[in-house]
Amino acid sequence: MQQRAECAHPKRDNSLGIHIRHSDKGVTRGGVIALSDFFPYANAFVENGGGSIFVATDSSLVIEEITSKWPSHVVYQGGTTLSRNDTATFDLAVSHHQTNLEALTDILALSKCTYLVHGFSALSEAAIYMNPSLIERSVNLEHKDQDDKAKYTKFLKMIESE
Repeated sequence: MQQRAECAHPKRDNSLGIHIRHSDKGVTRGGVIALSDFFPYANAFVENGGGSIFVATDSSLVIEEITSKWPSHVVYQGGTTLSRNDTATFDLAVSHHQTNLEALTDILALSKCTYLVHGFSALSEAAIYMNPSLIERSVNLEHKDQDDKAKYTKFLKMIESE
């Protein structure tokens, strides 16, 4: 598992993890976070000298769009089962074992990131559990404790202080 995560995310120093759920979340959990909501964070990270951006997602459309914006920064777990619509990836995979292995690899790779931007998700929470320093270095775009401007300002202060 460790080797899979290292292959998926080899450059972990000063890295940003982004977890973007799209496929089934929009159907079963009240909507998805627009991809454009993640862009200011990734852009600020890159503009402040950030290294790699590890993207954990269930959507091939997300990978296509985000790699077109920051091609030299984006890394992700290749060869995974990704959805092009609202079909859950576990419904597309060859086996549940494959889907579970891909999810666990994403968790481990995200846990090795310096920063994390995400929505409500057990996968993101597991990454934070594995790396408690992410508690103070993550932004949950769906958490309503702060408005969007305050979340972004907090993130900028984090990356600018490094």
